[in-house]
Amino acid sequence: MFARCREVFDEYYRLAEAKKIRGFRVPLGLEAKERLEQMDWLLTQIRSHEDQLSATNEQSRAATEAHIERLEAEGLPFDTPIPPEVKTHIYRSTELMFEIRLLVECFYYFAARARGMIRDMPELNSFEAAGVRDVRNHLIEHPEGRSSQVLSRSFGFGGPNGPIVKALRDTSETAHPDGGLYANAHEFALNLETALKGAIGSLVPSQGP
Repeated sequence: MFARCREVFDEYYRLAEAKKIRGFRVPLGLEAKERLEQMDWLLTQIRSHEDQLSATNEQSRAATEAHIERLEAEGLPFDTPIPPEVKTHIYRSTELMFEIRLLVECFYYFAARARGMIRDMPELNSFEAAGVRDVRNHLIEHPEGRSSQVLSRSFGFGGPNGPIVKALRDTSETAHPDGGLYANAHEFALNLETALKGAIGSLVPSQGP
């Protein structure tokens, strides 16, 4: 998802470094490049984990149905211990959900760091990624803050827009709904690419006719 904006950022970085643009700091530019790479890697891992979770849940469902059918066919009591393979699927699903949640929160922290650095770079103060900003600031970092008060610990998996932080809430917890990781990441990448192209246009002298 970040391949194109990473290419454009590299172009911006080379130009700003070569022209010694006032306010551009090479170490922060290098860190921003690394953060964008980390964000891309995290998205790949999260998608892979979601695919594994979906497959594991299907295996668990099928194994559970087969166990129930066996109990009914053999007239066994329903408190008969479940087979080891069902337990294995359940444990693996729990592990995957833990890992997805951890990876998602890592993404938002790295993305928030990248956002802050990039907005301080020459000609890039117009860049904004509201989805990433709000999820990190109001749902993960400061949920107890006056502008949030969304304290739910729920987490959504498997939706078309990606994992959702605080997916299920109390009726009073209405602030800052999360549109989903993939939607927020797409907004970040698209807005960054747009801002970078504008910045590059500003840094490159226009050619006369």
